[in-house]
Amino acid sequence: MIKKSFDFCLKYEVIWGFYKKGNEYLVFTKSKLIPFMFELFCDCLKKKAKVLDLGCGNGVHVTEQLVKQGFDVTAIDISEKMIHLAKKNVPGAKFIQISMEDIEFKNKFDGIVSSFSIHLLNERDFKITAGKIANALKCGGFFLLFLDENNHKNITYSKTYLKKIFANQGMEFLRIEKETFSTKENQKHSILLCLLQKQ
Repeated sequence: MIKKSFDFCLKYEVIWGFYKKGNEYLVFTKSKLIPFMFELFCDCLKKKAKVLDLGCGNGVHVTEQLVKQGFDVTAIDISEKMIHLAKKNVPGAKFIQISMEDIEFKNKFDGIVSSFSIHLLNERDFKITAGKIANALKCGGFFLLFLDENNHKNITYSKTYLKKIFANQGMEFLRIEKETFSTKENQKHSILLCLLQKQ
């Protein structure tokens, strides 16, 4: 089981500009499903499982927690600055500076996590990266996906849309949840939380 000291929601230090403009830490301090889904993902994996963190940022959020679970963690980010910070913050992981759509791993990982990163891509690159994720997973491997329902490229991610994209890559949805919050401006903000398995 995941460590009971898990404090994911409070330790996410670097958040994209969207969250810093009036909604700072909104998702991670209010979400009840993020810790639940993360625990579910971790429980699917064996100790020392090979796990890839896509878009790791400074490493203080997902990467750190994955290492604490005893996994063999590789984390990637396109930002040189973020990789530099992540290496200092989480020395127990391996880091690679590369964009998500450029990864070329083959059947290497038992689990992959994308925490509010893949939705920053445009529609074409999102579909490309979905294929790269499937290729990188071992057969039977698990993929944990957190994303905004509406991204910054004016794309709306519905459950149907996501299932269609990942089904084409041989991925099955084990669980998909939607969580909605009220922002400081009393607007609704929704996220999707998904757990998939490569068939």
